[in-house]
Amino acid sequence: MGLTAEVLISYLQDINVKLKKVERMKKSVKKGEAYYRLMAYSQAIETMNALEKSGASQKLYFYRERSFEEVGDTKKAISDYRKAIAMNQSSSLAKNANRRLYLLGSVYGDSAKLKNESQQNAVKLKDTSFIKKSSAISNAVDSKRVSVMQTDVATKETREFVEEQTSKPMAKPGIKPEPAKAARPEPVEKPEKVRKPVVSTIKKVKKKPVSVPVPAKEDNKGGLSKKRITDPALTNQQRKILLIKRYKKVNKVWTKDGNIFVGAIVKDTPSKLTLVTVFGIVNVPKEKIAMSLKVDSKVEVK
Repeated sequence: MGLTAEVLISYLQDINVKLKKVERMKKSVKKGEAYYRLMAYSQAIETMNALEKSGASQKLYFYRERSFEEVGDTKKAISDYRKAIAMNQSSSLAKNANRRLYLLGSVYGDSAKLKNESQQNAVKLKDTSFIKKSSAISNAVDSKRVSVMQTDVATKETREFVEEQTSKPMAKPGIKPEPAKAARPEPVEKPEKVRKPVVSTIKKVKKKPVSVPVPAKEDNKGGLSKKRITDPALTNQQRKILLIKRYKKVNKVWTKDGNIFVGAIVKDTPSKLTLVTVFGIVNVPKEKIAMSLKVDSKVEVK
């Protein structure tokens, strides 16, 4: 968690430094694009709005529409995409704008009109390969949904119920439907006589508890309890038992290169920390330690 926090703080500080540099730039499409790439979408839109009055460009519309899309204003985004496509149909920005239109109509929404518009544009822009690939993916997803619905029990029961209801003949207008004939009452079965339970006269014999032999503990008579935790002959399981039994708290050490060690400190020098872990003795140079905490051995020793 400490390392993650450091990385996030460093990332945010870097963004703030870059944003200050962008703020000092003169108003231009390049400045608006820089705001967009730093995820400052509102500033990107404001910059592009101010520039549009003096003269718009395809790049201006493209990065303003991307910013509109990111803040959730899809109506304005669609309008700008159309303007970008109309300005220069031979550029890569026009193709990218049309691709965004297709995605808004198929993947992110469900607008057949927008999809058709994008497909027609793709022919003019000579970018039909993207539409074909996207259509194949969406068709595969839709076919999978259909196959799942066909096998779904709830969907099947609903479909059968609808078919049953729609197959019934409807009453002709002006003619009253015949009243349904009353169903004949089914014969009621006579309840069987309840026999009185027979009380058993046999006395219950209490079972004596069976004594289960307790296995001898491994740490008796010079066993595991007398062994040194640093003994290299110990197995991983034996070392785990000793760590949990002898230490309520153990150290959890994070290194700067991303490693984590859990164990008991047996030696602490100015240059290194020696730990006994489940897997054996580990020497960690202090210059590489990012953080060290005391933790519950029963939880952390695995």
